[in-house]
Amino acid sequence: MHIRIVLFLIGVFPTLSVAQNEFDFGALDSHVIFIKELEKAKDLDFERVLALYEDYIQKYPNDIIARVERCKFIGNAYYDEYEDYNLKFEETEACIEQLYSAFPEEPSVLVYKAENGYGDKRHQILLKALESIENSANDWRSKEKASIHKMMGDWYGENKELALRSYQKAQTYDSNGDYSVQTARILIELEQKEEAAAVLQVNIDKDTAYWSLYPKAQLLMDADEPEMALEIFQEIAKKDSSYVSNQDLAEIMISMENYKSAREYYVQDTLVSAWDNVSSLKRLFEHDLQYSQPEVALESYRSLQESSPFQDILGIKRFQIFLKAPLLNWTFGESFRFGLNFLLIILLFFVPYVWILPVYYLSQIRSSKRLANQGPKLNLSWGLRHFWMISFIYLLVQFLLNTVLYYDYFIETIFGDSYLIDDLFESDELLANGIILFVSLMAVGTLGFLNNKTLGQIWSSSISIGKSLGIALALFALNLVMMRIFKTFFPLEEIDLSELILNPRVEVVATLKTYGLLITVLCVGLVAPIYEEIVFRGIVLGSVEKRLGFVFANILQASLFALIHFSLQLFLYYFIFGFLTGILVKRTGGLRTGILAHVLNNTLAALTLYGLLSM
Repeated sequence: MHIRIVLFLIGVFPTLSVAQNEFDFGALDSHVIFIKELEKAKDLDFERVLALYEDYIQKYPNDIIARVERCKFIGNAYYDEYEDYNLKFEETEACIEQLYSAFPEEPSVLVYKAENGYGDKRHQILLKALESIENSANDWRSKEKASIHKMMGDWYGENKELALRSYQKAQTYDSNGDYSVQTARILIELEQKEEAAAVLQVNIDKDTAYWSLYPKAQLLMDADEPEMALEIFQEIAKKDSSYVSNQDLAEIMISMENYKSAREYYVQDTLVSAWDNVSSLKRLFEHDLQYSQPEVALESYRSLQESSPFQDILGIKRFQIFLKAPLLNWTFGESFRFGLNFLLIILLFFVPYVWILPVYYLSQIRSSKRLANQGPKLNLSWGLRHFWMISFIYLLVQFLLNTVLYYDYFIETIFGDSYLIDDLFESDELLANGIILFVSLMAVGTLGFLNNKTLGQIWSSSISIGKSLGIALALFALNLVMMRIFKTFFPLEEIDLSELILNPRVEVVATLKTYGLLITVLCVGLVAPIYEEIVFRGIVLGSVEKRLGFVFANILQASLFALIHFSLQLFLYYFIFGFLTGILVKRTGGLRTGILAHVLNNTLAALTLYGLLSM
């Protein structure tokens, strides 16, 4: 290290008023040295260092590094990493803009500008930097090239192939750098686990920081290299035993099929994690349920219940033990909790009266005042009894979905951590199974409302199939226009054709990733539109129209159709679609045109989503 820097670090800082040529302001990361010394008289020393930078730059105006370091000094001197707040934010932004305006082609300036940029502006700087690297490679330091490619990898995100290529280029330019975590993560997602493990091994021997080794060990687990991951975790534990959790070690043992050792780690967690004992007991029970004898699972289950009775408020977990060992005894509390399911189902049986009875009594008032609809009735056979039955089926399917697939998330959201629902939306397989189960159960439930007469009413139409397809295409085009209009009024994410899908988009994406295009189109593009049209434009519209007339019935069914999609921002979009397809029923005398429109809409949107995911 330069002798003047050494003197500076050991005590020359209070005499910063000396000439600026005593310090190497043009050295990379010189700002770090000065920031470390801003503790005792921060404001005064900040001004002194800033003045020395400015004096140095005035003397050496072509020293770009010194100019960049000056901006970094301003940007980091008052930055609070815990609060993520920079008191000198505006001054930093002004410094960066001034620097970029004066030296828009300088590599170090482009790197610094990109590091502090956001969104499309950052992307434009990165593209400019890549062009400069291609045309003037000799002007760029290797680490600067690596920084640009690393940021491009971050930018590509979901485009795994391009991101991987960028990280690999960054590693090529910076042989001493370590981009193995980013590279391995993508390789694992691309199912190239052997390559991911090889990438992670390259720098492991040179890596000594446990905070850097930890994510590598976790990725090695994902790459099916549990032995290697265990070695790293053990190495980390030597440096900081608190950094490696028993859960990490248990998961390794499970992947090595050493279930007994895994259980010992989970048991240790229940003894030492007093502040989070419920979570520890829950992990132990889930392990026992899958890998231990039923008697052991029942023991850990009861320990969990003693600690937190709400963890199995409906007795579903106890029922899972019953399926493994039916002869194990039930306590009164366990029987009572499981019995609550039947009470809830009975309650669900009566819930539809909340909206069915108002329709009935309003129709009685209209009849008594001779306000009944005198116009032609829809040629649909369903009545309020069918409306009540399909409402109950919908509620029952939702209940089964929450108790069969989403039980843990359901319970934790109500009685525990409301943010656990975020974890649900990261599980593609669970979401895909959920939408397939829901669609399947609703389709089966809807079959009970069909017979020869209603089938004829569904497919009947006063216009030809060709005209029906033409109307369906026109309605799809209208949906495109509506979605663009909605985009201008609501803070929606970037919208494309895939947003037109009349099912929750995140579940559809999960189904595409898990089961592929054919199953998704069959489920979302065909089965779901058919039963939704029968339910809303058939059963609901037909039953209410007989009582309160077409206008009220159409508004009600369109509102319910929009509500079940659980999107406040797009409520009006779904409502308009439902309302228009309701009008088609009246104009054509059947559900065929609406079904074709709905199928076409969902299928094209699913295909668009598939295309986006394949890019």
